[in-house]
Amino acid sequence: LDVFVAAAHDHENSLREASASAAESGSEVDERRARLLPALTATASYTRNQQEAAAVIPNPMTGIGSRAVFTPIDQLDARFTLSVPLVDVSGWSHFFQAEDAEDSAIQRVEAVTLDTDAQVVTAYYQLVGTRAVRDSAARTLAAALENEEAVVTRVAAGLASELD
Repeated sequence: LDVFVAAAHDHENSLREASASAAESGSEVDERRARLLPALTATASYTRNQQEAAAVIPNPMTGIGSRAVFTPIDQLDARFTLSVPLVDVSGWSHFFQAEDAEDSAIQRVEAVTLDTDAQVVTAYYQLVGTRAVRDSAARTLAAALENEEAVVTRVAAGLASELD
C-alpha cells in the first residue's frame, strides 16, 4: 500500500499542479516582500572625448594660475540611487494578500494529498476485496466440481439416486 501511495504522490497530476501553484504563490510573496524593501540602483558610463577642455585660472594673490579641467579626454560617470519606501499601504496590502494566497495554496496541496491518499487506499482495498472474492469463487467452484465427481461416482455405483 505504501508503494502505491508514494507512486501516487509522484505521479498524480492534480497534486503536481497544486504543488506548482503553491511554489508560485511562495514566489509571489517573495516578490511582494522585495517591493517593500529599500532598493539601490547603480549605473555607470564611460565617455571618450575627442579633446580635453581645460583652462588656466589665475590666482590674483600669487599671480600663479591653476589649471582646471572641464571635460577630460577619458570621462567616467557614476550614479547611485537609493529608494526607501516610508509608507506603502497598498504594498503592504498586496503583501498580506500574497501571504494569504500562499497559505491557501499550501492547504490545497494538503487537501489534494489527502484526497489522493483516500482514492489510492480505496482502490487498493477494492482490489484486495475483489481478489478475495475471486479466490473464494475459485475454491467454491473446485468444491462443487469435486462434489459433482463424488455424486457421479455414487450414482454409477448405485448408491445414490438420479436426483442427487
